[in-house]
Amino acid sequence: MQGNKWNTLKENGSGCPPGGFEENESYSASSWSDPFDYIPQYDEEGMIYPTYDITLHAVRNGNFQTKSSSANEFFKR
Repeated sequence: MQGNKWNTLKENGSGCPPGGFEENESYSASSWSDPFDYIPQYDEEGMIYPTYDITLHAVRNGNFQTKSSSANEFFKR
């Protein structure tokens, strides 16, 4: 998911976590596997998901290949 003006409260539909871009939102997919620790933790208020900020810059003839995707595929609806 990429875009501009992140909104932490944006609703993405039933069963999907909140958060999304308000402008220029688009989705792409890759075969890259997720090397980040994404194990949720629990506390007295519920589940806590780890978060990461990643910035990718397009590089002509780079080695990170993507294909166009959709919100449905991104959220596996």
